[in-house]
Amino acid sequence: MRSPGNGAQESAMPAPAIISRERRPTVAKGIRESTAHSKADTFDVQSFLKFAAGARRLVDFQKNEIIFASGDPAGNVLYIEKGMVRLSVTSDRGKTVVVTVLDAGNFFGLWCLAGQIRRAATATAMAPTTVRVIPKEQMFRLLRAEPAFSEYFISFLLKRNIQIGQKVVDLLFDPSEKRLIRTLLFLAQFGVKSGDDVTLARVPQELLAEMIGSTRTHVNGFMTKLKRLGFVEYNGGLLKIHRTPLMSLL
Repeated sequence: MRSPGNGAQESAMPAPAIISRERRPTVAKGIRESTAHSKADTFDVQSFLKFAAGARRLVDFQKNEIIFASGDPAGNVLYIEKGMVRLSVTSDRGKTVVVTVLDAGNFFGLWCLAGQIRRAATATAMAPTTVRVIPKEQMFRLLRAEPAFSEYFISFLLKRNIQIGQKVVDLLFDPSEKRLIRTLLFLAQFGVKSGDDVTLARVPQELLAEMIGSTRTHVNGFMTKLKRLGFVEYNGGLLKIHRTPLMSLL
């Protein structure tokens, strides 16, 4: 991971006044009391982490900057405060596959909690991104000491496992065209909604190919077909997805 000295910045630099206010015991106590009995689906994890000892370090990354690379030491859990992160793996033959794309509110780099010493994947910022860095041992302490956070985190892990399991099923049984449709619908959640349509920055076809385990040539041909039939539109740097018609193809 890039250190703040290499271009990343910690939150204490741009907003020292906010950090100092967050450290007042009366405020922290109020946050703790308000979340102690929350259910996992209503737990305000972002507010909780702002006040959690040892979890206040924020690091900024520019678009396309590598947050950590495969083979790097795995000693921290990371939480996305804002932005988007792509997790990818590369085979010995040089083929890259995107495992998932994550937006704000997601944890990643989790396998260090299971004893992983080196990162197995590469995490790349897909937009200007801020991540909260939580040392592994501090994460263990928070999970042991805070039942509400522990409940939330278990729920988060189960949902993530369901998503990964579904992707494995898709890769095993769905043709590449259907995988592309699912990927476009997945990416639609990150765009600007207008009724049934979603507009987002045009996604590179190389990225789509990596996400579905196919080739750019194949993606280009199918995207051209989807555009001709009116399921998607792309001009210049924008991609518009017509969600309901596209879902009818599944």
